[in-house]
Amino acid sequence: MAAAIGHILFFLGLYYFQKMSKPHARIDIKTKELIIEYNSMMKFIAIILYFFFTGLLLIIVAIAKPSPYIPIIFAFFFTLFTVLPGSILIETFGVSHRLSKKGIYKHSPWSKDFFVNWNEIEKIISREIHGQYFVKTKKGMIRFSHTMDGIIDFIAYVNIYSSFKIRY
Repeated sequence: MAAAIGHILFFLGLYYFQKMSKPHARIDIKTKELIIEYNSMMKFIAIILYFFFTGLLLIIVAIAKPSPYIPIIFAFFFTLFTVLPGSILIETFGVSHRLSKKGIYKHSPWSKDFFVNWNEIEKIISREIHGQYFVKTKKGMIRFSHTMDGIIDFIAYVNIYSSFKIRY
């Protein structure tokens, strides 16, 4: 029952964040590239989660009674309350993609940055239940989420400049 409720809450949250995304990307005035990045609500929630859980960790450490199990408990709560929200923070502020008539420039703190021409795309995988598109290339995978601003522009650019067609 708890797992079902968790899944329902996850998909309701995903739906909400998708609706908060702007359909069009921010434009770099100098290069005229479209910048696809996580929406401001995702960034705000990531900051709130990180500071809330870090504060919660500090409270737990402050009220904990001396025990030989403290290092193990601290490691568990540190991972749960700091590392996981921290990775969400890094993801939302660190990942962005740039679209141009020539191709896609991928930037991510998790993997190497690269540029791929539209004709170098091997496959586009749509995971609509999760609201994501995966662009497969020889240089690596590029992930686009519906929680990013500009997903409509991404679909339009794929339909115009690549040999693939995506419906929205």
